[in-house]
Amino acid sequence: MKKNFLNLTISTLAILLMEVKLVSQPVSLSVDGGLKIGMVEDSLAVPGTIRWNDPDFEGYTGLYWIKLKGFRVFFRGDVDWGDGQISEIDGGIQLNAFSGSGFTNVNPVYPPGSIRWSGKDFEGWNGVYWVSLTGRPLYDVDGYRYTTVIIGTQTWMKENLKTSKFLNGDPIPQVFDNTTWSSLNSGAYTWYENATEKDLDYGKLYNWYAVTDVRKLCPVGWHIPTAEDWNTLINFLGGTSQAGGKMKESGLKHWNDPNTGATNESGFSGLPGGLRSFNGTFHFLGISGLWWGTPAGNFGDAYIQALGATSEAVTNYYEDKRTGTSVRCIKDP
Repeated sequence: MKKNFLNLTISTLAILLMEVKLVSQPVSLSVDGGLKIGMVEDSLAVPGTIRWNDPDFEGYTGLYWIKLKGFRVFFRGDVDWGDGQISEIDGGIQLNAFSGSGFTNVNPVYPPGSIRWSGKDFEGWNGVYWVSLTGRPLYDVDGYRYTTVIIGTQTWMKENLKTSKFLNGDPIPQVFDNTTWSSLNSGAYTWYENATEKDLDYGKLYNWYAVTDVRKLCPVGWHIPTAEDWNTLINFLGGTSQAGGKMKESGLKHWNDPNTGATNESGFSGLPGGLRSFNGTFHFLGISGLWWGTPAGNFGDAYIQALGATSEAVTNYYEDKRTGTSVRCIKDP
């Protein structure tokens, strides 16, 4: 590559970029060999630094920042590879804007950590899917900040909901007592075993009445997923028999052993938050992750999507509306 262009040579890329959200704030990722990705001050930048400077990715030449999606690069014998493209960088980084056949959803040529410009968005290759690198942070009415992930054509929260208020600012009742919980036919929330520390990792458990309250739980532009939304996600991940493993957080930090098939290839980062039963008792922390969906059933129950520690499958069933489970929001189409 000519010296007039970015010197992005690095020895290795030591992280899967699907886990990195590049946003307009002072945060950066340093990679072996000198590459930095993030919002970097000029005084800290070195030639080859990449930053997300909303609405564009920029590269630092050593003198100034230039947009990465609008320049011409020559590589390997001064062969013109096209506008807005940096090709293979030591097996790790690729910035591309191919026309024609371009990239496909599954392309084994590209190692995990490759970056491309799709024509609409910068994306990272996690070894299985291309995922957006420019997802914006999401805030609920309480001010909680959530990271998001693009999976196929959908954008999901990758954390469980934590809000204690409806979208209009009205408080959602927090219910501790089992008897009160079991007699409810209006919205309420709890923490697993009423322990405030569970909120950080697992979020809150909401009954169905809170989920369907007209004052709404999800931030503006987001909604409670329907059965169709869940099915779209599951089909994109290969169907019910294997999608669960791709949706579960890997390892045993939160999930009980053996956490079968968990790879989190999708970035959904499903956690086993358990549930509060219709009678007020708590079950399945570490064993099951359960999330409400729509529609309601015919006998006082409603749609649930579930992941389990002993299976890579994903299942759905109908649960009593008084039950408290986790909530994930999905962005409106």
